[in-house]
Amino acid sequence: MNKICLGLNMGVLAGGILAISSNKLAPYLTDRVGNIGEIERYIPLWTATPCSAGVIEILVVEHDAEDLTTPPIPKQRKSAKP
Repeated sequence: MNKICLGLNMGVLAGGILAISSNKLAPYLTDRVGNIGEIERYIPLWTATPCSAGVIEILVVEHDAEDLTTPPIPKQRKSAKP
C-alpha cells in the first residue's frame, strides 16, 4: 500500500489494488500471506494521504467453504538463531 501511495503521489501510477485475505480465510493460509486484520489499523493513514488523481482499493478475498478432508498447510517454524 505504501508503494501504491508513493506511486500515485509521484504521478507514475494511475491506481492500485491490493488483494488480501479476510481474517476468516487467514488460518487456512501460510504465515507468509497477509490478511486484512494485519493492515486495517493503517487504513486511516492511507485514507488521509493526499491524492489529486488516481485510486487505491483494497480487495478482501473470502472463501466459500472448507474441505475438512484436505490436510492443512504446515505453518512455517521460526528457527532459533545461534
